[in-house]
This record gives sequence, C-alpha cells and structure tokens, in this order.
Amino acid sequence: MMDGRANFCGRPCWSVRTPLFEGVPSILERDQAAAVLKAVRMDTTPRRLREHAILQLLATYGPRSSEICNLRLEDINWRAESIRIRHTKTKAYSFLPLMEPAGEAVPAYLLVGRPATSMARG
Repeated sequence: MMDGRANFCGRPCWSVRTPLFEGVPSILERDQAAAVLKAVRMDTTPRRLREHAILQLLATYGPRSSEICNLRLEDINWRAESIRIRHTKTKAYSFLPLMEPAGEAVPAYLLVGRPATSMARG
C-alpha cells in the first residue's frame, strides 16, 4: 500500500471493481443457511465437525470471523448456558444465551473432532 492506495500486481489502484462478485448476495436467506448447515452436519469427520461448529456460531450469533477465531474455552459457560463474544472492533463484550444448535455443535467438535492438545485455548 502506498499513499493510501491499494497495490495490485505492482500497480496502485484507487478502487477495484469486482464484477465477479456483484451478483453474490452478502447474506444467506434462512432456508439457504439451513441447507448449508444440514449439508455440513451430515459428515462427522473432524474437519466437518469444526466447520459445523463455526457455521452454527455464525448462523446463531452473527459474529465477525475474527471473533470466532478469538473464542476461548472460558468464553463458554456451560452451567449458565451463556457465551461471551469479544468484539474485535469495539473491544466490548456481549454475553449471550448459549442457544441449542451452537451449544451442541461446539462440544461435538471439542470432544470428537478437535485434535489432542496440551493448550487450553479454545
């Protein structure tokens, strides 16, 4: 980046149009999201369990991808059935009820799909 301009292929660009993505919706309709979740849920490989947990969190709470990446085990209070989301943009926290779809998908990944690790970071 130079002087506030993006640098693409060695040439500065003030704005780049992406006609390839112009017709792509920025959100999924409820039935589309349900179809994606159903397709991922059918496969119980470790990778799919992880993807299903991430997609459930996205569909249920609508966090930014960085907020999902920054989730830790201590952000989920299983007894109180709540989840704490750290907002990357504002540095604030949201405490939300742990909804059933995410509350089932996350432990399924943690117990079955997650590789063994000595680290406690979630």
